[in-house]
Amino acid sequence: DVELARAKTQMKAGFLMSRESVNRRADQLGKSLLQTGECLDIDERLKEIDALTTQDIMRTAKTIFTSTPTVAAIGQLDHLESYDKICARMAA
Repeated sequence: DVELARAKTQMKAGFLMSRESVNRRADQLGKSLLQTGECLDIDERLKEIDALTTQDIMRTAKTIFTSTPTVAAIGQLDHLESYDKICARMAA
């Protein structure tokens, strides 16, 4: 699938480019340690991206769009759509 291959290439490029900053590398290592208890392995992350399938994307999308959304807002809330409307729009 051309679109999936393009998305994978973009993900890998973004991941590798973000490693150019010392602060960003430290941030990624810290998140990895907190989330998995292990240091981020660049080659392993790239392999994980390469292994993604269309079915993985569809399964994740289904989980996201069939779950009850969590809404957070900052600032003027006068024009914020109601929670019920947001849920209904996502269910459509």
